[in-house]
Amino acid sequence: MSAEVVGGIRANSLAILTDAAHSDVAAFAISLFTFSAAGWEATPRQSYGSVRIEVLGALVDFVNIVMALVLGHDHGHDHDHEQHGTGHSHGMTVTTHHDNHHKYSKDEHCHAHEEHVETLLDKKEARHEKKRSNINVQGAYIHVPGDSIRIIVLSTAIKMLRNILAVLMESTPREIDATKIEKGLFEMEDVVAIHELHVWAIAVGKILLACHVKIRPEANADMVLDNVINYIRREYSIGHVTIKIER
Repeated sequence: MSAEVVGGIRANSLAILTDAAHSDVAAFAISLFTFSAAGWEATPRQSYGSVRIEVLGALVDFVNIVMALVLGHDHGHDHDHEQHGTGHSHGMTVTTHHDNHHKYSKDEHCHAHEEHVETLLDKKEARHEKKRSNINVQGAYIHVPGDSIRIIVLSTAIKMLRNILAVLMESTPREIDATKIEKGLFEMEDVVAIHELHVWAIAVGKILLACHVKIRPEANADMVLDNVINYIRREYSIGHVTIKIER
């Protein structure tokens, strides 16, 4: 935000200053609110608490980032067009006033003077043209890292959107292999079958698991239950586990 303020002042750009004033401040405000709200205690109405509000806040941040990128990109192109237009608008008009009362006595002097003026104008125009070329090249060099930063931010935002959608769709987290969990539970002693296995997250990093475990008729249900829960917590660090034992 500080960089945008300094850059906006130096570039005399109201768009950059406006972006610094609302984009980053809004992102900080949303993050602080969701961080606080996520710690609210669970209620009969909200049995899991309000941890999922973090996901909603992240979704708002994603929209904010995309809007900032789009507006910044459009502003950059508009600024480039303005620079090109200004660069090509420079010119010089030379008007020669002839006075009948004052004439050179020799045509050679007049011709030499005209050639000298034309040479000076050509040199001056060449310097202007070189300066314009340098400005355009500098603008291109500035535009390239700007686009690179925009790509990095966009790739991070896309990754954030993927995590948001995974939580909202209650997908199995990428770091969890549900097939491997099912295989590990099935290989445990006295376990006959595993079904209704569900692994999902109500917020990023807060994973839940529920499944039905079918055991042998003569097995100790309490012992199998403890073994299953300990295995899941030890191997996959899933703290919220709901297991139904069936014979």
